[in-house]
This record gives sequence, structure tokens and C-alpha cells, in this order.
Amino acid sequence: MDNWQRERRNSFHLWLCAQPTDFVSKVVPGQELTLAQNEERKQLAQMAYFGWRSDGNGFRTLNDNLPLLDRWQKETPRTGPPTVGLGTLDQLPIEILTYIISWLDISAIDQFKAMNRRSLEAVNAHPQFRIINQQAHDALRGLRAIKTAHMITVQTVFEKLCTRQCSECGDYGGYIYLVTFDRVCCRCFTRKDRYLPLREIDTIKEFGISLEKLRTLPRFLGYPGHYGKRLLLARKKEPYISLVDRASAYSAGIVCHGSFEAMQEYVANTNSNTRKHYKTEIVEREKELAVERAVKEREKKARWRAEVRKRNAHLIERMTRRQEREVRKRKGIALIEGVEDPGEDTDGGDISTPQATDYSSDDHPMFDHKVYRSDTEQTISEYIGESGDLRSWVCESFRYKAVIRVPWLNRKSGMGEWSLHCVGCEGLDLWPNHANREFIMSTFREHLKECGPIRAGVHHIDDCCKKGTCRKRKGYTSQAIYNMPF
Repeated sequence: MDNWQRERRNSFHLWLCAQPTDFVSKVVPGQELTLAQNEERKQLAQMAYFGWRSDGNGFRTLNDNLPLLDRWQKETPRTGPPTVGLGTLDQLPIEILTYIISWLDISAIDQFKAMNRRSLEAVNAHPQFRIINQQAHDALRGLRAIKTAHMITVQTVFEKLCTRQCSECGDYGGYIYLVTFDRVCCRCFTRKDRYLPLREIDTIKEFGISLEKLRTLPRFLGYPGHYGKRLLLARKKEPYISLVDRASAYSAGIVCHGSFEAMQEYVANTNSNTRKHYKTEIVEREKELAVERAVKEREKKARWRAEVRKRNAHLIERMTRRQEREVRKRKGIALIEGVEDPGEDTDGGDISTPQATDYSSDDHPMFDHKVYRSDTEQTISEYIGESGDLRSWVCESFRYKAVIRVPWLNRKSGMGEWSLHCVGCEGLDLWPNHANREFIMSTFREHLKECGPIRAGVHHIDDCCKKGTCRKRKGYTSQAIYNMPF
């Protein structure tokens, strides 16, 4: 998708968000709007945009590191009608069955769907789960990726998605912290320490908690990827790492020691040998888990390759016959015309004759054979060690591992509205005019009333041009948009 297509798609979705709640769109991106609608679309495109600008201060969160879905995962499974039922659950009224599904956690929902076709049909027909799956599918994938799907129910996920205020400051919250399931805004989760999770050894060091108490605290498994500021230089992919919620660890430390002063005194007097013993146990356990994950990953990739090979068997056979036919054709032309075989090395260069390829192995070009290192080959101790062993930006990236971008769900229409950014606030770093501040269309209108309309990429209010107090942006040009959520 080139820049022009992204700009047009951005403006079209802005126009859709500006329509009334009961508006039913009969147009799709690419179709022509009326003259008035097209003018409104162009005006909105000069005031706001989705995603991030190419020169902005964006950051990578969990949704930017989730694996891409292939074509078969995106398609709806084609299954026949159910042949068996749900047993005694079939005797319940549909309203009670729907109520039961609402209060199942996401992990239980996944297990229930895998039971048979009837259970899959019952879950897909659930009104709340169907809306979540359609409008905020990455939120479900994020819960499964960091292993917190067993901690939240379908009803709670739906209620959080229908809430738009940040739990800390009351501004619009475009993200969810998937450990405590708080809806947060960009400013709160990037600045407040409670959303900066801790490694296990750091939790013990800072709050004086035993390993037994540590294992009972809310935690998640950091998914591998690149997190944090987009403008930072590329670094190696961070491995799996177990992280603990800081607020829960602090509360547990207070309960364990009685007061904050007593906790600080205990931490200051802790023997270093005890801490080293805890660190050794944590490292050994993480290595064992890493080996188990590596084995599961290899088995998963083997099953995937077998499935792809089965689906593309006819394509592999056709490609093999085509290459064999080309080889025979070249050899036949060389014999008839009495010229050298074009596949031979006539000039002493590195030219080789195309040969028929054996695609019975796993070396077919359709298979993605990247070199996947096992987790044990990663520098696990580097990420499990104490904070003093690393530069601060490594630990700072942990706050982005459990945060995922989500839309706001409109209860009346059942549609999700993604957050947008203000063009007039680009390049600013003071709230409420901050480049990373996010809005939905209703809060964006309030923002325009507060800060003034936008002309030439700048807010204008209280005759600022006549007074000479407005911000100047010389040579303003719209930068490319990327990472749009739709």
C-alpha cells in the first residue's frame, strides 16, 4: 500500500467516525463519495490521522510483535453441521448457556471451542465474544501470547473494551494493561512505575519477597520481539522472560513486612548469598522452561510444514515438471543448432546449468526456512540478572510487553472506534498538546474547542495570528502514515 492509498484510507475512516452513531455506511474505501462528503473527508484528513507518522515518536507494543496470521488462520473454518451435542448442557435454555459462556475465562473458552463442532458453534454465536473477536481480535491473541488468558473472563474483556476513560487520569485510554486489565492512556503507562513490570530477581531484591510468595503474584510471559521507542536503533530480539506485576509485588511486600520502612530495612540487611541463591534457582528454572518451549516450537513448525506440503503438493509437482521441461528444451535446442549448451561455462564465469530440483525434502522455496535459534541459545542470564547488570533501556522496554492497543467499542452499534492523533499537536511534548496523545472523534471535537481549529497544521485560538502568538510551522508537509490499525 503506497502513501496515497494510506492517506485516502485514513481520511475515509476519519469521515466514518465523524458520522452519527446510527449511521449505516453504504460505501466502502475506493468508492466515490458525494461532493459534500468528499470535501468533509479532505478537511478531516488535514486535522487528524490514525497510526503513526514516519517522523513521529511512536513506540512498539505487544500488538506490533504478534505473529502475522496466514491465509488459513484468517479464513473462517469450513466445518459441517455438528453431529454430536453438548451433553447435559443441551438441556439448558440458550439464555443460561450464554450467561455461562460470558463468565468463562478466555483459556476455558479456547478449550471449550476445541471440544466439538457444537461447542464451537455455541461460542461463535455468543454476542459479546463475537463482537470481541471481530473488533478486537488482537486483544485475544495478546492474552494468549503472554499467558494471561486464564485471568480474565469474556464479560470483563467486553466491559473493558466498552470503557474509554483511562483508569488513572480520566483521559481517553487507547491501551489495556493485560496483567491487571486496566484501561490506560499513553501518558500514564509510559510514565508511571506501576506499569513497569519487574523481573523475578528484581522483585526479590526490591521488596524482599520469598520465592514461594513470588510464585503466587500476577505475572506474564514477555513475548519475544522489539519493544519501546521506534526511533531507537534496532537491537536483537528480546527472548521470552517471566515478568511480575510491580503493584502486586509492592502490596505483597507491605503485607509480608508490615510497613514500608520495615520492608526497606529488611532489603538493606539481606545477605547477598541469599540473593545469589535465588538468582541461581530462577536462572535454572528459566532454562528448563526455555528448553520445553524450544521443543514445542520445533514440533509446531514441523506440523505446519507438513500441512503446507500437503496443501501445495500439486504446486510442487507442477513446478518440478516445468523445470524438467525447460532443461530438456534447452538441451534439444543446443543439439539441433549445433551450438554450445547455454548452461555450460563458456567464458570461465560462474554460470551453472539449471537442474531439476528434488522437492521431496523441506528445501522447497515455498517453505520459510529461517534459522530459528532455541531459547537456550539466547542470553537468558542477561535478561534475568539484576538491574545493575544492564542499561536502563532494557528494563524500560518491559512496560511495553504487556500493553496492547485496543479500540473503543460502541455498545449501541457494536463497532470499534480506533484512536487518532491530532495534526496540530505534532512536534509538541507538553500535555494536553502532546504528539502521542490519542483521541476518538468525540474527544477530538472537545480538543478542538479547547485548543482551537487547525489551519496549516497548527492550532489557532484567540486571534493568535493577529497577536503573533501562534506556533509557526514553516514548510509544513504531511508525513507518511504507517501502522494504521485497520
